Amino acid sequence: MRLIFLLATLSSCVRSAEVVCADGRICPPGNTCDDVNQRCLSPEQLAACAALVDGDDCTFAGVPGTCSGGACEPLLCGDGVRTGTEACDGSDLGSADCTTAGYYAPAGLACTPFCTFDTNGCVGRCGDGVINGPELCDGAPPDGTCMDDGFDAGPLGCSGSCGASHDECARFGWAAEPIALAQSFAISGTSPTDVWAVGNLATALHYDGGAWTAVPTGLPTTTTLTGVWTIAPDDAWTVGGTSVAHWDGTQWTAVAGVPPASYVDVWAASATAVYVATAGAGVLAWDGATWQPLGTYTGGAIVEIRGTTASDAWAADASTLWHWNGATWTAALSARISSISAVAADDVWVVGSIGASFDSLIAHWDGQSWTQWTSTLTSLYFGVTADAPNDVWVTGTGGTLFHFDGTAWTETASVTPPNRMPPAYFANFGPGSVLALSSDGVAYHYRGQAYVAFDPSASTIAELLWMDSGDDVFIADSPGHILHYDGATWTGASTVVDPTITTLFGTGPDNVWAGGHAGGIYRYSSAAGTWSLVSTQSIGPLIWGTGPSDMWVFSGNGGEHYNGATWQSYTFATLQVVAGSGSNDIWGVAAGALWHWDGTSWSSSVPSPSPSLVGLVAPAPGHLVAIDASYAYTWDGTSWTSQLLPVVQGAKLIAGTAADNIVVASPAELAQFDGSRWSPVRLPPEASDNPSASINALVATPNMDAILLNLTTRPFVVRALLRTRPWVCEATETDCTNGVDDDCDGKIDGLDSDCP
Repeated sequence: MRLIFLLATLSSCVRSAEVVCADGRICPPGNTCDDVNQRCLSPEQLAACAALVDGDDCTFAGVPGTCSGGACEPLLCGDGVRTGTEACDGSDLGSADCTTAGYYAPAGLACTPFCTFDTNGCVGRCGDGVINGPELCDGAPPDGTCMDDGFDAGPLGCSGSCGASHDECARFGWAAEPIALAQSFAISGTSPTDVWAVGNLATALHYDGGAWTAVPTGLPTTTTLTGVWTIAPDDAWTVGGTSVAHWDGTQWTAVAGVPPASYVDVWAASATAVYVATAGAGVLAWDGATWQPLGTYTGGAIVEIRGTTASDAWAADASTLWHWNGATWTAALSARISSISAVAADDVWVVGSIGASFDSLIAHWDGQSWTQWTSTLTSLYFGVTADAPNDVWVTGTGGTLFHFDGTAWTETASVTPPNRMPPAYFANFGPGSVLALSSDGVAYHYRGQAYVAFDPSASTIAELLWMDSGDDVFIADSPGHILHYDGATWTGASTVVDPTITTLFGTGPDNVWAGGHAGGIYRYSSAAGTWSLVSTQSIGPLIWGTGPSDMWVFSGNGGEHYNGATWQSYTFATLQVVAGSGSNDIWGVAAGALWHWDGTSWSSSVPSPSPSLVGLVAPAPGHLVAIDASYAYTWDGTSWTSQLLPVVQGAKLIAGTAADNIVVASPAELAQFDGSRWSPVRLPPEASDNPSASINALVATPNMDAILLNLTTRPFVVRALLRTRPWVCEATETDCTNGVDDDCDGKIDGLDSDCP
């Protein structure tokens, strides 16, 4: 009984220490009532804000808080009030709704128990795989093609913002755009997004990859700038008249203390090896501290200076090309050089004129000797740029550009807009990006593709085409002539090989074959330049092979194999089309089935995906692409898949060199396959501007896709889409001889570290 009384007494003592507020709220002992905000405040809460004002950050019991009503209020998730770093708290979302979270409709936003936004109730946003709101696409590409948006080829993609992406779209040729230079005389840059162009009125323009911007040089406006060189984004030089100016990344400044001279051009090996060419004082060198003459120069007024290192520079005057080896200047070539492109010590290109008759000249230095190409047309070549021995551009009169792929020169159609000058000055950033200027202020941009021309003088309709490079082109016409282009001239127009010719096929310049409908099989001798009959078949043949000792002729009910010495017959089926990836992987289309040669025998275990196949390519063993008039069919070694061909209706021709480099043609259209998608390809002007033009033949090489066009205005022409940049960038440089920058890293073939 006494124990119960004691406990009751103690309980009464503890309760008597509690604080009872005016509103009936009971606060713990030692606390203070805040009747205004209906809360209990501890001495620690009050002390935490004693020297602060409401809204200041505070700390109470190790928990961050905010001063409110003179006391530190802890920031706690779940109290229904969004405070501190909380995105939300309960129903308190602030001003946020689903639109602030990237959705198209506001309703549906909630708060998680952790005071972060819960978007599960939101609907409609980019990335949900459904096209909604303002989206053109979401994941899958939008409808349409790159050509619909003004490009020349490539598939549209879907961007991260659910709009059309043009990343895979291509432009052909040298796109021209006027810039703010009435006269321009030099261009240089460190990358396609850091380029300087200079010209009259002391004008310097900077290109950032999207727009040209005028930047004051600080020189008198009467100065005509004739040379510019860029070492780094914050280190560039320009010259003109008696002035030299330097760019430090922020501004151009006239350089003080330069020796008096008439400055013509500038080139730099480094920041401490800047060479300025003059009209009468040779070459002056800046070592980072002083100007000094660069050796003893005995030539005339310099036109241009270029080089690769401080001990490998080239300068041209009115009659001689001079070479600096680090110690002396020596005469290297007697010619009137107008432009120099120095890629490496063993890869230097020049253009100009030579001899008493001023024949036009292109010349290449390989480190040991000069190779020269000349034309009796004077002043034909006046600008050159190169990034490898097999990727060279030369500009000529009439707006024409010539490309060298290591074996042959091919000619583009005119790239010059009406009444404007052709490109003359180049900044080369690799196989897929070259910028050029004309002297009258037009900028030209090459992005890796351009149509080039092969134009024989012929008066008949042509039906067949085969080529493996720009200097090995064969065309068969309706009377039975087979014309051959060797990179310089056409031959064969006067000789009828076979009036029933139906097939042209080759594997290289020394292994080209032709077949006639009457059964004649002919082989071309590159040494003699003539065709000879090697076999006679019962009916018109198909021809395919891998080399001189591995050739097949298909006719009648099978085929015959030639091993370089003898023929062996095989009986299996009558093939309509044939293709292969190697000597042990040959495929043929027969009625209702595909026949396959595995190196030992022919078999027909693969069904035909269509009863009306018209073309076939085999880009790799076990990999086939076949077409009929409307569809493409891909065999992966196990099954067929089909895709509707875009635009191309009535497809009849297919060619390809790899799984991601396949082209298809109808009589009036082209389409290209990049390994996953088909997209249309713009035809050259001769076809796109002529509704009566007809594509009669299609050939693919590693760096060209060529078509034989029959026209109404002339019998026929060959146009080849030259590509120095591939349709699809590979992981590595897959071919070290094809003249294509396969991995799109700006280095071509042997210059790429992937190549031996």
